Amino acid sequence: MTVPSDCNLEKGCASNILATLNGGTSWNQVGIIPDGPQTLPVRDIRFANPRDGYAFNPDLYVTTDGGHTWTPETGPNVVSLEVQGPNVVRISSTSSGCPGPCGITVERAPIGSTSWSVLYSYPKDTEAGAVELVAQGSDDLYVVTYENPAGGAQNEQSLWLISHNGGATWHTRSDPCGYSGTTENDTVGLAAAPGDVVAVLCAPRLTGTSFVKVSGDGGLNFGSPSLLPTNAGFKLIGATSGQDIFVAGSPGAGNPSVLAASHNGGASWQVVASGSVINPVMEYGYAGFLGFESPAVGRWVGNPQVIWTTYDGGYTWVSAPS
Repeated sequence: MTVPSDCNLEKGCASNILATLNGGTSWNQVGIIPDGPQTLPVRDIRFANPRDGYAFNPDLYVTTDGGHTWTPETGPNVVSLEVQGPNVVRISSTSSGCPGPCGITVERAPIGSTSWSVLYSYPKDTEAGAVELVAQGSDDLYVVTYENPAGGAQNEQSLWLISHNGGATWHTRSDPCGYSGTTENDTVGLAAAPGDVVAVLCAPRLTGTSFVKVSGDGGLNFGSPSLLPTNAGFKLIGATSGQDIFVAGSPGAGNPSVLAASHNGGASWQVVASGSVINPVMEYGYAGFLGFESPAVGRWVGNPQVIWTTYDGGYTWVSAPS
């Protein structure tokens, strides 16, 4: 976990690194990431093993001693990063211009190495509001480039980039959320699971109910939309199989965040956890985290103060303060 520490516009931001050994019941500070060149703190963290870890977005820091010390790695901004087998895959940008043209590149390096090889370079004029990377197994990579929803354009659908051989070759596809009549639907998030399962969270551009679509062939074809139980502003999606799918979001100011689960491929949904109300200061742009470390164990951060954990594949969830 990264926690912003001391921030100001001249010095930049330091981040405390906290670790837990009991599933989130208690946390101890193990290290600190020093002030970087950006005025924003790093926002994400991934570990490849107990010693090698990466803190990123927008700067990149690397640890080889379990988070006690962190070394900045010079180079482009890193907006997304995932561990895949013996390698680390990242999405980098040559400028902080997102939204806008920002020089997006998909790169890979062996764990612990600072030598990155380019897997795919987007055209220089590619517009992006945000970029998401999902890695599944040893070979599957999904990159979604989101448009800027505040831009006012008629079409804000995402562009998908997919590889099923570790980045050796790629193919693109249009936004699988498609249209409902003349109403544009846009990808909000995606998740991948073993067996070529891809689940996509879709939201109408203007009005309507969000829904989920599931693919069983690696994103080539998707099934029919499965409407979500409430219009809760769902922004996060997770999946452990084509049947077990999870979504989370917040209905808006003054309302608690919610986590909903389906164990029949989206045919029906149940709200399985409800978080406390997000502090209004934190609400803008805050989506939290939803992910699974195994088919049984998953985590949901519905607001900055609480971590929910499941140990039975998402049927029941318990909370602990973060």
